[in-house]
Amino acid sequence: MVLSAIVYSLANIGNIFYSFKYRNQTIKTIYKIVFFLIVFQFATGGIIDTISHQEIRNIPLIFHIVIWCVGFLLFFPTFRANFILGYKNHLTKQVMKKKKIFISYSVVLGIVIILIGIGFFAYRYFISPIISSRMKMPEELNTPKVLVGSDFLLKELFVQDVRLGTITDIALGEFEPGPGPEVGIVGSKGVLFLDENFNVKSLTMFSVNAGHVEIIDVEGDRICEYLDRGGGWQDVSLIDHKGNAIWTYGGMPGVDNICSGDIDGDGLLEFVVGFNGGGGVQLLDRNGKEKWKQPDRNVWHVELVDTNDDGSLEIVHSNAAGQITVRDREGNIISQAKPSPYFSHFSLCRWPNKKSREYALLSENDIIWIFDFDGKVVAQFNAPKCGTLGHARGIPVKLKTDQPEYFAVIVEFSNWKRSILYVYNESGTLVYQEIFTESCASIAAVSIDKSNVESILVGGVGKVWQYK
Repeated sequence: MVLSAIVYSLANIGNIFYSFKYRNQTIKTIYKIVFFLIVFQFATGGIIDTISHQEIRNIPLIFHIVIWCVGFLLFFPTFRANFILGYKNHLTKQVMKKKKIFISYSVVLGIVIILIGIGFFAYRYFISPIISSRMKMPEELNTPKVLVGSDFLLKELFVQDVRLGTITDIALGEFEPGPGPEVGIVGSKGVLFLDENFNVKSLTMFSVNAGHVEIIDVEGDRICEYLDRGGGWQDVSLIDHKGNAIWTYGGMPGVDNICSGDIDGDGLLEFVVGFNGGGGVQLLDRNGKEKWKQPDRNVWHVELVDTNDDGSLEIVHSNAAGQITVRDREGNIISQAKPSPYFSHFSLCRWPNKKSREYALLSENDIIWIFDFDGKVVAQFNAPKCGTLGHARGIPVKLKTDQPEYFAVIVEFSNWKRSILYVYNESGTLVYQEIFTESCASIAAVSIDKSNVESILVGGVGKVWQYK
């Protein structure tokens, strides 16, 4: 990039010299050589060879083509005069005036290209290494192992079906036609239902390529649907009980997340969509039609929750500024707060027990944070190796009859396909920690033997693990 900018700028400088009627043959020769270098640089795409990072390789190509096209358009009248028609004594003052305008544009363009070249140089050798070091997976996540409390929990396989894909939701309730509750094991490719005795009841495969899918009930008829919440920068869908898409929503600048809830109290679910870039926040009706849109930037994650215990749902989302933003049913901002850690991908959890109110759960800076919706820290837990790039999901779980509920958190690193399970006791002490070499995007607490003691279920890729 720097070489390209220098060569092009030299050409423009040569253009200036020649434009003022210097007839020295040496200058003419230099000018022709520089022009040849321009053509050669353009033909070989030399700018691309200076970019070694695969993730930005397409950007310089576009930039290369646009800059050379614009530069050639500005330069071409001068080139034609210099090399084809030549300067003749009968050039009018009007032509000379236009010539000077073209020269000015050429000089400005050369300076701009040099500055852009410096910017790319700084990115490649200074900024990019910093980003790469932050994105690099820690070596200790390469090996699955229990780091803390190997004798505290017993781990065994609860259910396995590779057809399901990554397990994104584990839910208990009445989801299927007919009597009896079910356990829904939802994956990115399908859903498996278990009966109350944890025997396989039915299997449904999705007809769409889904991301993070959760069980919902749009009409409240106890026959579930599924909400594909996406995976960032991809379309989202409402999927019917048979696995077919009812509607799909998306488009530029890309959907980051979607959630559902009865925000207007009519007994039917609405959908709140958070967009990447400047797409803002949108409310959709049950048919996927837009009801309103409010501006914001990079709405990483969105949820519907009763933030003030008044019985009505509010919209809670994060954004590019790292703020907790609370909106009313019309999308108007009620409050905004900026916690000390960057607030991006969060989830909802109840703490310290299942009867407690819901809070925002976040993993950042090797700490698992629980915030209220005013941005105040309710609790925080030391979480070694959780870093800054994970998505935390947590539950209170009754592991022992004679003790209060424990707090179990799974932190998923989807970009590395790694996860870490943390379990804390009542005082916040870490009693169990395990590394998984796969994406684990769901966690639940289930009473297996119908006692008041629960097991932890963790969803991985095509399987669910049980901890007791």
